[in-house]
Amino acid sequence: MHYGFAKDVTQSLLRNRMIIFERDHDALTSLLNRRAFRRQIMELLEAGDRKFGVGALLMMDLDNLKSVNDTYGHQYGDAYIRTAAKTIMACSPAKALSARISGDEFNVFYYGERREEIETQISRLKEAFSRAEIEVGDGLRRQVRISAGIAWYPVDAVNYEMLMRYADSALYIAKRNRKGEFVTFDIENYQEEDDVRRKKDGLIKLLEDREFHFVFQPIFQVSTGTIYAYEALMRPDQPAFSSPAEVIETARMESKMNQIENVMVPESIEAFFRLADQGGCSPDVRLFYNSIADQTINREMVHYLSTNYHDKLHRLVMEITEEKAVSQEKWERKILALREMGMEVALDDYGSGYNSEKALLMISPKYIKVDIAIIKDNQNDPDKKAIMEYIVNYAHERGKMIIAEGVETREEAETCIRLGADLIQGFYFACPSETLVDTDPVAREEIRKITAQYLA
Repeated sequence: MHYGFAKDVTQSLLRNRMIIFERDHDALTSLLNRRAFRRQIMELLEAGDRKFGVGALLMMDLDNLKSVNDTYGHQYGDAYIRTAAKTIMACSPAKALSARISGDEFNVFYYGERREEIETQISRLKEAFSRAEIEVGDGLRRQVRISAGIAWYPVDAVNYEMLMRYADSALYIAKRNRKGEFVTFDIENYQEEDDVRRKKDGLIKLLEDREFHFVFQPIFQVSTGTIYAYEALMRPDQPAFSSPAEVIETARMESKMNQIENVMVPESIEAFFRLADQGGCSPDVRLFYNSIADQTINREMVHYLSTNYHDKLHRLVMEITEEKAVSQEKWERKILALREMGMEVALDDYGSGYNSEKALLMISPKYIKVDIAIIKDNQNDPDKKAIMEYIVNYAHERGKMIIAEGVETREEAETCIRLGADLIQGFYFACPSETLVDTDPVAREEIRKITAQYLA
C-alpha cells in the first residue's frame, strides 16, 4: 500500500501566468510591450529560414492622438488607442507579432512563406483602419488614423536593428508627405533622408563647436597689380559637408540662417585681422566678407564690430548677394547700419540673379562683383562683353568699382582688363589660402603685362 498527498497548484500556475502576461503585455491594449516584442522578433529572426521565408515589419504611429486628447479629453484618447489596438489584433493572424511600443506607436511583424500573402494582410490592415472610428460624444464620431513604414525581411535587412531603422525611415516619409499612408522602405529615399539627418546634426555641431575655418583669396588692383583686398571664404571641417554651399542650403532648410550670420561674420573678421596684425599684409588692405541678404544686423553685431574694430571698420566690405525675397526695407536698414559705422558694401554675383538692376538701385554699392557666369569664356561671347561694357560704364559714371571675379584664364583676364575692370580676382592669379601675403610678385607682373598691352 502506498500513501501520498496531492496539492492543487492551479492557482499558483494562474498567478505565474498572470505575472508573465503582465510582464510582457501593455496594460491598456493587451498587445505585447516593447521588451517582449523585441525578444520575440529577435528569436524569430535568429531562426530565420527554419520558421519562415519572408516577413514584413510595420512601424506605425497613430495620427491625431494629441488632437483627440486636447479636444475631447484623455478618456477619449485612451479609447482612440484601444480601438487602434483592436483593429491591429483583428488583422493579426497566428503568424504575427503585434505590440504597443509607446504612447502612440505600434509595431507589427507579419511572417510566412510568400510575400503575396503578407501583402494581402497589410492591405487588410490598411482597409480596416479606413473604417475604424470612435465616438467622441453627442453622437460625433472620429476616424482612427494610422501611418506606417514597412521594411521587408530578408530583402531590406535580416536583423532586428536594421529592420527597425528602415521601417522608421519609411514611417518618417509617410508622416511627412501625407498622414494615413503606408510607405514601403526604399533604399534611395533612405539614403537621401539619412543624408538630410546627417547634415542637420552636422550643422548643429558646426555652429556649436566652430567646425570650420576660413581661407582668403586676394583681389588685385588692375592699375597697380597690388593686392587691394582679400575675400574671406568659409570651409567646413564638419564631415557632413563637402562644400560651403551645402552648409548654407542646410541652414536655410533648418531656418538657421540667422545663426550662420551671427557666427560666420565675426569669425571671418577675427580670422582676417588676426593674420593681418601679424604682418601678413599691408595695413590698408580690405576684407570682403559674405553676408546673408535677408538677415538684418542686430544691435549685438553693431556693438561687437564697433567695440572690437572701431579703428578698422573702413577696411571692412560686406558682400551681399541679390535675392528676390529681400524687401527694400530690409536692404535699407542693413546698409544704413553699415554706412553709419563707416563700412562699405559690395553687390556680389552681379548678373546671376533675377533682377540685377533693381539690386543695384536698392543697394547702391561701392563695389560691383561681376558673376563668373559673365566672366567665363567672355573673350568668345559678344553678349557677355556687351554686359561687361554696360556695367563698367554704369559704375564709373557713378564712382563705383567693378570687380571681375572667377577669372581662370589669361584670355578672360585680358578681356576683363580691356573692358575696364578696376579689380580682378580668380584662380588664374591666386588661389584661396590660409595665409596672407603683402604682395604677389607673379600675379603683379602678369597684371602689369596685360595692362601695358591693352591700356597703354
